[in-house]
Amino acid sequence: MVRINLLPWRANARAQRRRQFIRLLFVGMLLTLLVLAYTYWHNARLLEATTQDNAYLNAQITLLAEPLQQVRAVRKQRAALLAYQQTVQALQVHRIQNVRLFDELVRTLPDSVYLAEVVQQGDRILIQGQASANVDVSLYLRQLATSPWFQAPRLEVIEQSNAAQVSDMQSFRLTLQQVFIPALATSL
Repeated sequence: MVRINLLPWRANARAQRRRQFIRLLFVGMLLTLLVLAYTYWHNARLLEATTQDNAYLNAQITLLAEPLQQVRAVRKQRAALLAYQQTVQALQVHRIQNVRLFDELVRTLPDSVYLAEVVQQGDRILIQGQASANVDVSLYLRQLATSPWFQAPRLEVIEQSNAAQVSDMQSFRLTLQQVFIPALATSL
């Protein structure tokens, strides 16, 4: 039987596989390094693009900040003007109300009733005065109740004045609510 020694052939095949493995390992490492380098380069490029976009946006924001401040200032000025306009309108309405108040007080006042004090607190009006008789006070209350500018007249106090005085006058105090009717306000 012939003996063939396969050891050198096996050693050569093993060495060749080892060289091929080392080549493939080197190629794999090279490809891995290339992929990592490309990923790093791509991420750096994306980061730079994002940084440039952010810088551009910040520049645009600063450009728009001044007009935005001007818009805010105009809005504040507009709000102040609207508040001023509403105040003026409210004063105009109150001016009409006060004129109408005194006009109605005079129209409803009987001849024998004299007013000493008229105090207005919002819509509530307190009237103090004197009358020659209780009947005159009651007539005054009825006339105030029929006026469209007043509601809920209520007599609080009626009393006899000092007996030492020559005149025999009744002092009274009454309250009522003033009503504002815009349609009637213009017909002064």
